[in-house]
Amino acid sequence: MRRRLAIWGLLGTWALHDLEEWFTVAPFVYDRMRRAGVTPPAMRTLEVHERTAIVVMALVVGAATWRGHRTNGESPFFRSAVAGYGLHGFSHLAASVAVGGYSPGVVTAPTLVIPYAAAAWREFGRGETPRHTGRAVRWAPVTVGAALGVSHLVGYLVARRVD
Repeated sequence: MRRRLAIWGLLGTWALHDLEEWFTVAPFVYDRMRRAGVTPPAMRTLEVHERTAIVVMALVVGAATWRGHRTNGESPFFRSAVAGYGLHGFSHLAASVAVGGYSPGVVTAPTLVIPYAAAAWREFGRGETPRHTGRAVRWAPVTVGAALGVSHLVGYLVARRVD
C-alpha cells in the first residue's frame, strides 16, 4: 500500500463503512428495542439521530485524514484515528456475536475497516518513518471516544428538535 493510499484510505473506507450504517442502524435499533419490550422512539427520530452523528463523524474523519495528508501520515491525531478506526472494527464483530446475527457495520468491518487499518500500519512502518504505535494506540480510545460522544450528543440534540 502506498503512503497516499494509506492516508486517504481512512476517509474512503470510512465512507463505505458508514454507508452501511447509514441504512441499517435505525431499523436495527428500532427492532431490538421492540424485541426487548421497550417502546422505541419514532423511526424518524432514530434516523435523524444516527444520520446526524454520522455526518458529525464525517467531519472528524475528514479532519484526521486532512492532517494525515498535510503531515504525510505523521500526525498523532491521524495515527490515533487510524488505530481507533481499525480497533473499532472488532467491536462490530463482537456486537454480531452478542446479538447472534447481523449488527450494523459487520459486513464492512472485516472486509474494509480492519484490512485497511492493518495495511496502513504496515505502510507507516516502512522506511525511516517511525510508527508511533504505542502513542497512537494509547490515544485511540480518547480520540474515538471523544468523537463518538460529540457526534451522538449532536445527533441527540438535533433529533430532539425534530420530535
